[in-house]
Amino acid sequence: MTDDLSPGSSIERRRCECLLMELYENQTATVEALSRRLSRPPADIHRLLEFLRKSGCGIETTPAGVQLDDISWPWWRAILEDRSGAAGRMLGRHVLVFDQTTSTNDVCWQAARQADERPLVVLADVQTRGRGRRGRRWESKPGQSLLLSILLPAARRNAETLTLTAGLAVAQTIETLVGVSTVVKWPNDVLVDGKKIAGILIETRWANPQEMDSPTALDHALGIGLNVGQQSADFPAPLADRAASLAMISHHPWNRLRVLEALLEQLERNCLHPPAPAPLIAAWKARCAMLGQPIRVHCGGMEIVGRVADIDPLEGLVLRDETGAVHLCKARETTVLSP
Repeated sequence: MTDDLSPGSSIERRRCECLLMELYENQTATVEALSRRLSRPPADIHRLLEFLRKSGCGIETTPAGVQLDDISWPWWRAILEDRSGAAGRMLGRHVLVFDQTTSTNDVCWQAARQADERPLVVLADVQTRGRGRRGRRWESKPGQSLLLSILLPAARRNAETLTLTAGLAVAQTIETLVGVSTVVKWPNDVLVDGKKIAGILIETRWANPQEMDSPTALDHALGIGLNVGQQSADFPAPLADRAASLAMISHHPWNRLRVLEALLEQLERNCLHPPAPAPLIAAWKARCAMLGQPIRVHCGGMEIVGRVADIDPLEGLVLRDETGAVHLCKARETTVLSP
């Protein structure tokens, strides 16, 4: 039996994946070293490298060897699933990748019908109907943002708590990668220097309408948009002064796949295997600039003006109005009109 070495064969694709993994983990390697590690002759390595270049991967030959600058979109799934499995992480073992889709949350809900109990990560380079809270749109050009959703089947946490822990994970990831301070703005935004860099949208549905009294019957679609490569000119005019990206705050480009890996690792710690709630909530509040501040919101069909007394992970925003009355404003029912 002879190997099928055609570019579209499963054997050839797997060899490309293994080569990408070597370059991804080692950044730079000589053809001779790659030949030894993969047990393939140098001529094969050259041929696979050329195939990867033609598929869109950024691969350069330098005096030090072969250098991987970027992994094109079609290869993300294999890299994520291999590395997540090797690291023992749940998030990233089951991945769907799309060049374009309406909304990654939409894909999550379609996948939820298959009754798979594994967390699912859905990625898209472009969303044609990407949505934020209250019907707002999330705008992003190809190659600039991380647009993802995570389907959490039968999650034993309510949407309010999940919004806070996910927002904290995004903030912590940015702080670790860039070394800057972040602010979380209830309920779902992450800011750097007063500019929005990420947003979160959590949607919840009953996995089985016959089990509506059971908290384990809730499926959550956790949608995240994180600006990575944009410059000011890439944002629409109304947002140019109010939005930021990792590239803008760090003044250098970022590999989106590496950012995604760091984010999934932090999300797993916060959302899948969280420690006691108190430390997570304390960490979230330490990054929240809203506590004690005056605010005007629309909640439950009425406008409320007061001060933020607390953020309750089970109830949402705790607002004390001008008469001293306390209002509990759930994230999914509340719009912040002005600080």
